[in-house]
This record gives sequence, C-alpha cells and structure tokens, in this order.
Amino acid sequence: MPAPSTDAQLISRIKAGDRSAFADLVDKYQDHLLRFVARRLPDRSDAEDVAQETLIRAYCAIDDFRGDAKFTTWLFRIGLNMVTDFKAIEARRRAVTSGAGGEEGKEPEVVAKGKVEGEEAAATPAAGEAKGEKKEAGAAKTEKKEVKEEKKK
Repeated sequence: MPAPSTDAQLISRIKAGDRSAFADLVDKYQDHLLRFVARRLPDRSDAEDVAQETLIRAYCAIDDFRGDAKFTTWLFRIGLNMVTDFKAIEARRRAVTSGAGGEEGKEPEVVAKGKVEGEEAAATPAAGEAKGEKKEAGAAKTEKKEVKEEKKK
C-alpha cells in the first residue's frame, strides 16, 4: 500500500489537473471542516451547505494557494469567510422579512396580486370606477386620432 500523499503533493497534483487528488483532500478534511462550520452555525443543514460551498470555492481557487501557510489554515479561512457571508445574508433576509410585516423567518404569502397576507383587500367601487375612467379616456384618445385621420383625407 503506497504511503499517503502529503497536502503539498495533493495540491501539486490538483494544479496539474488531477481531480482525484482533490477528492483525496476532501476525504481527508471534510468532516473536520464540517465540525468547524457547525460550531458557528446552529442549523446542521446550513452548516453542511456552507461546508460544501467552502470545498467548491477552495477547488476553484486552488491555483491561488501559495503554500505560505498550511492547506488547512487556508481552507478553514475560506470556511470562516463563508460562514460570515452566510450570517450576513441571513440577517438581511430576516430584516427584509420582518420589515414586510411577516413573521421572522417566514416569507409573506402573496394572497392576491399586490396583496400580502394580513392586508385588507382594497376592492372598492372607487377603484373600479378609476379603471372605468381610464378605459373611457383611452377610448376618447382613439376617437380623436380617428377624427384627425379623417380630416387629413
């Protein structure tokens, strides 16, 4: 059985185009990365998603890894940045959701066009009359155009 490859050897193989070398790194660090992320995010599903995205980002940026630090330091820094980004996005989402009159963490349900759950419908006769007035104004413009065209003839 061959000796396990070091991180530096695996990274060299990845940079040379060997995708299976990255699978070896994933096997080596995935559980540790997930525990690292899960300590910072309360929801296990979110932690799994962020850990997965961290691995994808690391793979895409592997050419930027200079080797000045250990691979795990670089990987976990990416993971920490991803956690920070995730928390910021979630905070904005909660702020928007709670600002829209919905419960925190729950998207407002659209009941009718332009209406949000809990709002009273504004279907009044005045609204209907306004629509009728617009139709009448449109018809009057059409008549004026027809009259002008007839005068030109």
